[in-house]
Amino acid sequence: MDEPKPLNHSCLHRQFRSALPILALTVVACISLEPNAVLRISGSEFNELAQIVADRRKLTPTTRLQLEPEAAASDTAPAQTTAREYYGPVSITQLEATYKDIGLLAAHDDFAASWAEYRTLVQQTTLDRTQGTIRLSRAAFQLGAPWEKNHPAAARQFPAVIGVMQAWQEQRFNWSRRISTALFEDRRLSLRAIATGDILLTATRAPNESENRKISAEQLDMMWQIAGEIEKSAARLPDFFRAQAVFPYRHGGEFVSWAYSARGWQGVNGLYANPPLSTTQILHPEKYFIEKENPLRFFPAGLLRRLQNRALIEQSLGEFCSRSLLEVARSPKAAAETAKTWRGDQLFSFQTDNGMAVFWFSTWQDETSARAFLRAYQDVLERRQKVGFEEIRQAKDLTVIAKGRPDRAWLLQSRGPVVLAIAASSADQLTEFVEQAWQDLEIEPEVMLVRFESSRINFR
Repeated sequence: MDEPKPLNHSCLHRQFRSALPILALTVVACISLEPNAVLRISGSEFNELAQIVADRRKLTPTTRLQLEPEAAASDTAPAQTTAREYYGPVSITQLEATYKDIGLLAAHDDFAASWAEYRTLVQQTTLDRTQGTIRLSRAAFQLGAPWEKNHPAAARQFPAVIGVMQAWQEQRFNWSRRISTALFEDRRLSLRAIATGDILLTATRAPNESENRKISAEQLDMMWQIAGEIEKSAARLPDFFRAQAVFPYRHGGEFVSWAYSARGWQGVNGLYANPPLSTTQILHPEKYFIEKENPLRFFPAGLLRRLQNRALIEQSLGEFCSRSLLEVARSPKAAAETAKTWRGDQLFSFQTDNGMAVFWFSTWQDETSARAFLRAYQDVLERRQKVGFEEIRQAKDLTVIAKGRPDRAWLLQSRGPVVLAIAASSADQLTEFVEQAWQDLEIEPEVMLVRFESSRINFR
């Protein structure tokens, strides 16, 4: 690899004033897309880069940042969070078994190994908050590859933009902790979409930004090119993890642009104070910005009384993960059509005397939508579990049941707009649990504490 040339500061300012629809920063000659790239940039040059990003993003730096000299020398950024740290007290073995029970993972998928690879892919930087030192992972250096042909400068400087932006997200909003402490997969994914969308919007705004705050077709195309690069990098991952890796890049920028269009960067700052509650709001921004539609949450009082203990696992998959699940048995278009009627879901896993019992409640737009989801999901389980479902004709509700291995059976049932899926050790357990699952079931909207329009936090 050629030794990078010293950076000319006057060149920096000419690039910054140019009309190229991407931030033109100091690192044009300092970053290579080679797999073993090492970022070489002086402290003063990096400070100027950070200040340019701050000016573009309308943020005042709180501390001085610095880039670790050999930023890409190792395969991954240091101090990666482990799956056990990320999921807290939940047993990874139990989580894997639960996700396989409901079809999110195939029988041969290794949850812990897949999660580690996924985490390496999505965590492009780490920040030493005491020293203000940023370290980039190797994965970060590949993200600009789609721009190399048409915007080579942008391709080479994009990793540094990621580093600066993620550092400020940590310093100002403590965002990685906010994500890791969120209870539900669905919430974590929506929080990641905010941070990623902010980075993409900042990087792709034209230097001579006009009063028009609408996202341009070129900006959107550049964002989708990055999403495509992530998708290629995640090709070996199970569908569940690959879809989550791509989601923030494919949908985050467009969502964040709604806030920017309404109130500029202050509107984007408001998203950190009052983030969306689910991926359905990311996928359909009008459900957040125009007519609030918060997800419905479940409290199965009768079931909790019967089992007399706390759930080992409590999760919500959301519209997006539900959609990717349905793609096991449906085309992406058909899966999206079914999933867009999602209104809420909750997954519970309990340890019983006869093994684990898994209950997945979901609610949909109406009874027709619920039955459409049940039939699509039935096909998913038949493929994943290698079973055949039979419909129970005498039941008052649509009910199908399947027996798999000697120690596993599944039941799907819809009542009005609600669908209940149960996995238990036997068909007898299914019939025992099903009425208790419905007994005293409470369904209500999740409350958003602070409205987007009322956010008045000063981020300067």
